[in-house]
Amino acid sequence: MKWLLVERDSRAGNRWEERPLLSVSITWGVRRRDAVTSDIPKALDLSNYKTCEPGDLVINRMRAFQGALGIAPEAGLVSPDYSVLRPVNMVNRSWLAYVMRSGEFVSEMASVVRGIGGTESGNVRTPRLNVSELGQLTVDLPSLAEQVAIADFLDRETARIDTLIAKQQQLIETLRERRTSLVNSAVTTGLHKRPMRDSGDSMLGMVPVDWSIGLGWSSHRVP
Repeated sequence: MKWLLVERDSRAGNRWEERPLLSVSITWGVRRRDAVTSDIPKALDLSNYKTCEPGDLVINRMRAFQGALGIAPEAGLVSPDYSVLRPVNMVNRSWLAYVMRSGEFVSEMASVVRGIGGTESGNVRTPRLNVSELGQLTVDLPSLAEQVAIADFLDRETARIDTLIAKQQQLIETLRERRTSLVNSAVTTGLHKRPMRDSGDSMLGMVPVDWSIGLGWSSHRVP
């Protein structure tokens, strides 16, 4: 890996307000932080944050062993604790990101993470992936043409799967709404259509004419 990536460590300085803050997630890779959360302090000084350019590989070192990395979609700022790496010319960026998020490679990263603090001092050990250890890991390197073909295939298939997931989630939400409506209808109007009357209760609204309105707890059955 040390022959495939070059580490960048450029700090924002007094121009930090010119770039958006980016975050790295296991789920979505690299995105603008304001697209996933509104919890961004307005007075936050980001002058010591690292800069990244479109196409840079950004790694959340604390969660790299879980697959928290991705390609920067735009110029931005990332945490100074992240690693910003630039793939060399013989490597397709998307292909390399897929490789590094694969289960096998994530396991390899997990085996080389280093902790901060120690049990003897009572500190919590926080695993971090060092770039030097990452550089010692190995990958099989196909031709650039094959890398592009693999990345394009995975882009298409993952996009298709993401679309199916979104449709299923929409269907689940629709079914939940239908379930709620069904329960509400059954307990407020019964199972069969019949003449309705105003219950006199703003919460109940209209109820069947042959229903009684129970007030408070009662020891007898209400018809």
